[in-house]
Amino acid sequence: LKKIKKFKKRGKKFFLFATHAFSDATHVSGSFIFNDYFDQVKQTLKIIDEYKLNHDFIWIIKKHPGSKVYNENNILKDYLSKCKKKNIIFCNEKISTNTILKECEAVITGRGTIGMEAASMGIPVILGGTARYSNLGIVNEPKNYTQYKNYIKNIDKIKRLNKNQIFLAKKILYFYERKNFNDINLIDLKKC
Repeated sequence: LKKIKKFKKRGKKFFLFATHAFSDATHVSGSFIFNDYFDQVKQTLKIIDEYKLNHDFIWIIKKHPGSKVYNENNILKDYLSKCKKKNIIFCNEKISTNTILKECEAVITGRGTIGMEAASMGIPVILGGTARYSNLGIVNEPKNYTQYKNYIKNIDKIKRLNKNQIFLAKKILYFYERKNFNDINLIDLKKC
């Protein structure tokens, strides 16, 4: 958080890449652009490096809370230590997701719940595959790697969600957390 405050004073912009637990079943929930969740990490970092995306961008990488369950605690941290980029910060797990989201301009995730959380705060989200909240107009959903890359290359140009989208995202998140649905796409959220 001290780093964030220091960088913010210099006019830096923060983007969150919220990874998944690598052992999770990638292709169970529909299409996914990458071979697996770790492949998404490698490819996303490659895009960031390849395009030398604006030197005023700081990329915060946050591992999935479920990584502990699968004994993956050091995989991401060890991989990032090899990158040695000054504009990539590995997020300490003691810092809450909500705290990080308040500092971010946009979020990248595979298909995680964080996409709904960020959207409910008006923060633009880029997905790496279909999610339970896909096709509802609250996230950016590239259909292939090229579109994914273009979203990231232009991440600072993606507009924040409007108040109607934010309200819809909050409704979706409410239903999700209350476990009142099996498939959010079957609920007429406009009537709720």
